[in-house]
Amino acid sequence: MHSTALGKATLAVLPEERQLALVGPEPWTAYTPKTHTSWEALRPEIRRAAERGWAEDLEEMDEGAICVGAAILNREGEPVGGISVSGWAQRLDARTRREIGQSVAAWCRRITTEREPAPQAG
Repeated sequence: MHSTALGKATLAVLPEERQLALVGPEPWTAYTPKTHTSWEALRPEIRRAAERGWAEDLEEMDEGAICVGAAILNREGEPVGGISVSGWAQRLDARTRREIGQSVAAWCRRITTEREPAPQAG
């Protein structure tokens, strides 16, 4: 949850108590030198993800790889999935990441809001 775009996007749509429960006790595993291993380091990134609607993994899971992602929510507003796009760090500059992030977030919002209606009882 602390080192991937989809993990962070999921955390960003949850209340802080649930976020803390999901990431568990610190320190967290550092997969690369860029991985956040504490809540103090991760929290501002989760807030940014919540504000913009999508999250980033900037070489935090794999060196040389970047990912952007957003969460898909169910009818109750709980995260149930997501969409992410990964690529080489040297090819995904900040502008490109923002454009992809906005597109991924828009598709996730569309999937969240345009699903089939709930089955009717009786």
